Amino acid sequence: MSGTKIWAVSQSVGPLKSMLGKWFTKNALKNCAYLSIRDRRSSALLDSMSVEGYKTTPDLAMGIQFAEKHCGGDTLLLNLRPGYGVAAENALRIANFAAKRNKLKIIGVAFAREDQVYLENLQADDKIKLKDIVLCETAEVFEKMAVNASQAVGMRLHFAELCALASLPAAMSAYDPKVEAFCEEWKLPVLTEKLSDEFAIVDSSKLQAAREEIVSEFRNGLAAVLQ
Repeated sequence: MSGTKIWAVSQSVGPLKSMLGKWFTKNALKNCAYLSIRDRRSSALLDSMSVEGYKTTPDLAMGIQFAEKHCGGDTLLLNLRPGYGVAAENALRIANFAAKRNKLKIIGVAFAREDQVYLENLQADDKIKLKDIVLCETAEVFEKMAVNASQAVGMRLHFAELCALASLPAAMSAYDPKVEAFCEEWKLPVLTEKLSDEFAIVDSSKLQAAREEIVSEFRNGLAAVLQ
């Protein structure tokens, strides 16, 4: 309304459960000078709402490039998010199962203070034995942990993305549609209540293509806003 140019880059859209929600979303997005979304589910939703002119690009975090890849080690990285009972229980159960089966020590990876407290409480209640709990505030912190890890189990989207970038075998407990969409897009296993030792590594050639696409489309978006 003030004449400011708006752009939205690598967004997830939905789920939208009401007509009013769809109306507000459509009207907000159609005013973007540049719009890109990051998964097929969002694309399908925008198509159903007749939103046109958008691009599909990976999340900007997928443009990070680590100097080192995981080389195996004696640890399993575990990321949990509080407030999502079943999803957190599934991740906890699989982490304990995989760690015991593969003789790995578990390192808790927190992306927020609430994650850290949750992991501390689980350990205090003897629901898990952790070698350490690390508050991961930068990609470099994660990279150092991943180099010496063999597997990863998590919940948060950016945990999944960092595992992919580090070529770390991972499995995710999808507490949110955006996490499930990422796993679908990048072929990572989604955990259920069934015990499983299925982990996957993201294709390195796909990662490189994603980086190139992110740079190209970010420049296009910036040009659209500045023109």
